[in-house]
Parts: sequence; C-alpha cells; structure tokens
Amino acid sequence: MYRYVVIDDESLIRRAIVKKIASLGLPLAWVGEAEDGEEGLDLALRESPDIVLTDMRMPAMDGISLLHALSEQKPDAALIVISGFSDFEYTREAIATNVIDYILKPFDNKELHAALEKAINFHREKENKRKSDQERELEMDRERLSAWLCRGGADEQLQSLPKQYRSATIKGLLGSNSFAVGLLTLPDSHSRLFPNVKDADRTLSGSTGEYIFRLPHPERTDTALIVIGSQMEAEKKVRTMLSQTIEEVRRSGGEAVGAASRSYGKLEELRMAYREAWSLLDHRPFGLWTGLLQESGAVYKKMDGCWPCRDDLLYEIEVGHVQQALYMTGELFKYIRSLDGATLAQAKQYCVQLARDIAKVGNQEREDEMNDDDLGLITSMRQAMDPMELEHQFTELVRTISERVLALLPTAAGQIGQVKHYIDLRYSQPIRLEEVAERFYLHPVYLSMVFKESMGETFQDYLKRLRMERAKQLLSSTKYRIDRIAGMIGYDNAKYFYKVFKKEIGLTPAEYRKSQATIE
Repeated sequence: MYRYVVIDDESLIRRAIVKKIASLGLPLAWVGEAEDGEEGLDLALRESPDIVLTDMRMPAMDGISLLHALSEQKPDAALIVISGFSDFEYTREAIATNVIDYILKPFDNKELHAALEKAINFHREKENKRKSDQERELEMDRERLSAWLCRGGADEQLQSLPKQYRSATIKGLLGSNSFAVGLLTLPDSHSRLFPNVKDADRTLSGSTGEYIFRLPHPERTDTALIVIGSQMEAEKKVRTMLSQTIEEVRRSGGEAVGAASRSYGKLEELRMAYREAWSLLDHRPFGLWTGLLQESGAVYKKMDGCWPCRDDLLYEIEVGHVQQALYMTGELFKYIRSLDGATLAQAKQYCVQLARDIAKVGNQEREDEMNDDDLGLITSMRQAMDPMELEHQFTELVRTISERVLALLPTAAGQIGQVKHYIDLRYSQPIRLEEVAERFYLHPVYLSMVFKESMGETFQDYLKRLRMERAKQLLSSTKYRIDRIAGMIGYDNAKYFYKVFKKEIGLTPAEYRKSQATIE
C-alpha cells in the first residue's frame, strides 16, 4: 500500500478527496490531512507519505512555498496539485518542483484516478530501479569477492575489508564470526540442483544471522563456490548443503564431488578456507567420481612407480602412429586408476611432465618455445578439477602432436596427414581415391593401404564419416532442405545421400532432424 496525505484549506474538499480516493480501488492508505502549507509540511515530515495532494492557494504557507519545501525535504514523495487556478506562474512552479500531475477543480473520478496512477507508477519505477541497482551492486560485489577468494593478489588484505563492498548482505557476510567455504564440481546438466542464493537469502535463528552465498567461480563454469558466514559452526552448514546436492545428483544418475573446509573464525582466514577446499578437491582419490571430501588429517601416499609403457607411447607419437598412440593413452589412464592411493594432484603432476616430453617430440624445442596450443593444453591439465577433464586434455595433446608429426614425416605414411587435411577442406566436393592419389604422386592401392594403417579406417569410410558428421550438424542447426544439404556435403544424388545416411545413422535425415528438435 502507498500512503497519502491531503492538504487543502477547505475541510469539505479534503473530505471529498479522501472519499473519492477510497472509491477508486487503488492500493492507497490515508494517513492524514492538513488545512495550510505549514501544517501540511509538518504532517509530511512526520508521516513521510508516498503521495501528497495539495492545493495551491492556502494561508500561512502557499502551495508554491510548500512544493519547494517538499522537493528539498521529501524528494521521494510524489506531488499532485489540485487547484482552482491555472495561471502560468502556478504551472511553471509545478513543473520546476517535479509535480506528478496538476488537476483543476472541479474534477471527476477519472481525472483523479489518472493522476494517482501516475503517482503510483512513479513509485513503482523508483522501486524497480532501486531493486535493480541493489541487484547489480550485489552481483558486482559477489564477483569481486569471488576474484579475491580464488585469485588473491597484493591487495587481498584491504580487499577483504567490509568497507570495500557496497552490498549490505556482503558486508553482513564479512562481519560474521564463523566462516566456511565449499566447492562442488558437477556437470552443467545438474547445475540447477545447486540453487543460486539471492540477495535476500539471509535466514535468522533467534538473534543469530546466517549468510549463504553461491559465488561465480572466476575461472571454472563447472565449479560452484559456496561461502557461509554465521555466528558459529559454519562448516556444518556447508557440509549439509553439499551432501544434499551430491545426493540429488546421484539419484538423478549424475556424479558430483564436493569439498568442505573447516570453520575459520577470522575474516583474514577466509582465503585459507578456500585454499583448504581447493586442496581437498585437488587431492581427491583419482578413482572417486562422487562424494564429499573434508579435512581428515590424512597424509597422502606418493604415487608408486612409473608407467612402464611411457617410452612406448613416446615412440608411437614420434613415428606418427596416431591410433596406436591414442590406444596407449587410454591404457595410461587405466594404469593410473589401478594404482592404490593415487590422487588427482599426483596424476596431474605425472601427466604434465609426460606432456612436456610429448611436446618436445612434436616441436623439438624447449617448453618456453612450445607451440601455443600445446602450452594451452598443458595449462588446462594443471587446472583440471576431475579425472575425466585431465584425460580429455591429455588425449587431445597426444592426438594433436601425433597428427602433426605424421604430416611432417618424409615418407608416404607422412603424406597421410596432408591427405587428411586435403579431404577435410574438400569433403563437400566430389572426391575419388584415384584423384587424391594422383595429386600426391602415390599409387591408389598403396595410398589405400597406408591410409587405413595410419588412420584406422579406409579412405572411403573416413570421407563418409566426415560427411555424415557435417550432415548431422546442418540438419540440427539449419532449416536447409535435405537435398540442399546433400549437395553441400558432396552428394550429387539426394536419394543416395538418404540411403547412406539411414545406413550409417540408423535414421532418415528427416527423422534425425525431428529427433534433434525434440531434444532441444
């Protein structure tokens, strides 16, 4: 409800205005009336109404003086002038003092309703703007706090002080007596199970304040960062929230790993809580796919032994055997999972060192002169938060470098990399094995044999797979006619494309497009 007062030197008019307003069905509540400007100003200062309806010609203090006083002392009030005079001076002063509306007596309910609607909308717009500003302020503070927690810096001590933040809820969090931090890694498809904590998410138990925030991690979209500030035992709340979310993910068929810090009693220790949770995730058992980690005081065992096939992998990459190198990469991770007590941190350390050796095979240079893409993959390995991510990044490095080596080898086998690149660029055109062999000065039979040996599939199967993948992409992301798509991927005969697609994918092109639309 919005509160209003009426100021007019005629009591009958004041009562008539109040009666009219009561009949309009608007969300308004009368809180007082006054018969002159001075009394009206005192009333406004005392009651702080949202809307002031005032006459212009009154004793003691006229309407012009009252409007100026209200504009200075109650700038948030919506002012409506109701007057029997329409001279230029009154109108000019009304405009100068931001009056919402100016109604001439006598007026009907429709005019009064319209003026009051303007005043109500004025307040609603201000409320929406204030709420938007508060939300934007909170979001900026959340990002600032997250960056300080996760990245740190020279100003970390100053940055942690509550006075550096504008949001009242962030200040409340930083003023707590007990802090704890939780981290949760989970697939994007299950992120809805970990709720975003809103601006007003402050729960009170007696006189004890509790603040719970999910902050955006500045570097990882698959990791949720939760910070709790309370008067006591914040770690219990973190563990409870993480355990509930992990159980929900597990029941829905997913996997998630959480880490909860202990409680810390000082604001300057908040980053220690984050580092503790991060360390727990980093030292998780390599074979752990779901569960909650918490400080136990355990001493991590050193990963025993070295993978016995390390040199064999380096050799397969060095000679450009792409498929064999990828197979051995899978064997490497099977080996790590079989080791008793191996942690994610230990696996990352081993894989990063092996990745450097692999990069040297592909570049014949020191790490500081490596290919930028290789360095990017190695950096991603260091930052991996789960075994699958580490395996993916390592496998991508092996694939990239072994294919690069294959393309540079001064043999017919080495030319396969160039042949593959040629096909990748021209798959949308008619391509025949004989034409490609002639272009690279190879016998067709020999090219066919070497291509299959190097790539693990025949020339025609590789071309067909490439075209089918592109066809699926076009069917799911465009509305092109199917016969047009056939031509775009190198099939002159649309019927033949239908036949090949159905055989390879198990659905007709139309059925596949429909299935993708259903998924979306």
